[in-house]
Amino acid sequence: MTNIVEDKCIKLYKDYRTLTQSIGGIQKGGLNPHFKNKYIELNTALDVINAELEKHNFLCFVQTPHNIDGKNFLHTVLMHSNGMSIESDLELVTTRQDPQMLGSSLTYARRYSLITMLGLKAEDDDGNKASGKEKKSDLVDLTPLKARMNAKGDKFTIKQYLDGFKKEGINLTKDDERILTTHYNTNMKG
Repeated sequence: MTNIVEDKCIKLYKDYRTLTQSIGGIQKGGLNPHFKNKYIELNTALDVINAELEKHNFLCFVQTPHNIDGKNFLHTVLMHSNGMSIESDLELVTTRQDPQMLGSSLTYARRYSLITMLGLKAEDDDGNKASGKEKKSDLVDLTPLKARMNAKGDKFTIKQYLDGFKKEGINLTKDDERILTTHYNTNMKG
C-alpha cells in the first residue's frame, strides 16, 4: 500500500508530463526590432498555457515581486488539484529603477518563468520546420526546471518513492530520477 504523499507525487508528476506534452511548443510571434529576432509574446504564451492548465488539473498564478537578500524575485506557482505545487522564483533584473523598466522586467519574467517551469520549447517558425528537421521528444526535458515541489508527510525510502512512479507505468529518465531524488532529499527525507 502506498501512502498519501507518494500517491499525490505520482499524480502530480503524471499530470505534469501530460500537460507539458499537450502544450508542446509555442510559436515565436513577436519581433524585436533592435536585435531583429523573434520571441514568444506573453499573451501568446498565456493563451496556449491557460487553455491546457485546467484540463490537466492545474492552476497557475504569479505572486507580486518579493525581496530576497536585496534582490527582487517573481514567484510563480503551478498548483495541482491535489494540493501539491511546483514553484519557481525568477530574479527581476533591471538596468535602471523606473516603472517602465520594472514593467518590462515583470513581463519578461512572467513569460520565461512559465515557459521554463513547463519545459516548453519555442517553435522555430521557419528554419527547422520548413526543412523538415523538426524533432519532437515524447519525454519532457525537466533539466531546466528549477522548481521545488512542496510535500511533507509520512516517511518512506527513496527507492519506494522512485518505485511508486515505476509502478504507475512512468518510465523515468536519469534526469527525472535526479530531479525526483533532489525533491525527495529536500522535502521528504528525515
